[in-house]
Amino acid sequence: MFCRQCGKELAPDSIFCDECGTGVASYSDATGAADVEMSADSVEVETAGVELGYEMAQSTGEKTMGIIPVLKKPKSFGRWDTYAMVITDRRSIFPQITSQMLKEAVVEAQRKGKEEGKGFFSRWADQLRSTFNYSQRYWNIPPEDILRETPGNFAIENGDIREIKVKRKDDSRGDDVASQTYTEIKIDTTIGEFKYNIDGRAGDEVNILKSLFGERVKVSNWSIGGFSISI
Repeated sequence: MFCRQCGKELAPDSIFCDECGTGVASYSDATGAADVEMSADSVEVETAGVELGYEMAQSTGEKTMGIIPVLKKPKSFGRWDTYAMVITDRRSIFPQITSQMLKEAVVEAQRKGKEEGKGFFSRWADQLRSTFNYSQRYWNIPPEDILRETPGNFAIENGDIREIKVKRKDDSRGDDVASQTYTEIKIDTTIGEFKYNIDGRAGDEVNILKSLFGERVKVSNWSIGGFSISI
């Protein structure tokens, strides 16, 4: 340690400088206060930088316009991958909803149901809706963060979508086979065709697509038991 006034070397336990009488304690306190003030300023600057970065991410101008909550991409042996479709004013983002994410959504639905004192059947209904509800969180997530959420996520520029073909189907084959109604969605783009299924007639989902893609959405026919009926 050295005196800040005259530069004389100080003993470790010095209270005053032996040469000029400057108080060492007051000097140390002043230095500590300066350090604290500088640290506080640094934290404030760093926090402001984080907030600014978030605001910049939000100010890119890309706005979410609609969400198709559950799209099933058929795989072999009756399996499928589950996606959502997040449509912005620039592109369509397809986040994959993995089995682990669905499991977590179901567990959360069970927990909330118990906390709210719901009965078994009410909690069961909440579990069935959990996949749909999980997709609604994308309204509040920036598009770039949606893309980074899962490695399988991808996006297609809306201008590259040439046509969206919608076909409602009923795959029953006879009286002894249970009827299953679903809607087939084929998205024809400049980079290829993407095919998904939606359980049921998907009226709300089709209306969202029509409102955002207009004449590019083609609802062609209703297929029952392998036979097509024009509508």
